[in-house]
Amino acid sequence: MASGVLNSAQQVGGSLGLAVTVSVAASRGEAARSAGDPALAALNHGYGAALSVAACLLAAGALLSWVLPGRRTSGGAATEGVD
Repeated sequence: MASGVLNSAQQVGGSLGLAVTVSVAASRGEAARSAGDPALAALNHGYGAALSVAACLLAAGALLSWVLPGRRTSGGAATEGVD
C-alpha cells in the first residue's frame, strides 16, 4: 500500500510541477510579447522564468528533505515503514 501511495504522490507532484512551470512560461512569455519583444525573445524570457521557478522549487524540496529528517529508533538507525 505504501508503494502505491508513494507512486501516486510522485505522479501528482510531477503533474503539478509541470503545470506550474508551463503556466509561468506562458504568462511571462505573453507579457513580454505584449511589451513589444520579438516572438523568439519573448519565448526565451518565458522559458527563463519557468526554469527559475523550477530551480526554486527544487531548492525548497532539497531544503525540506534536509530539515525534516526521517524517524530514528533508539539505536540510531532509520526505521523502515512497517505495517
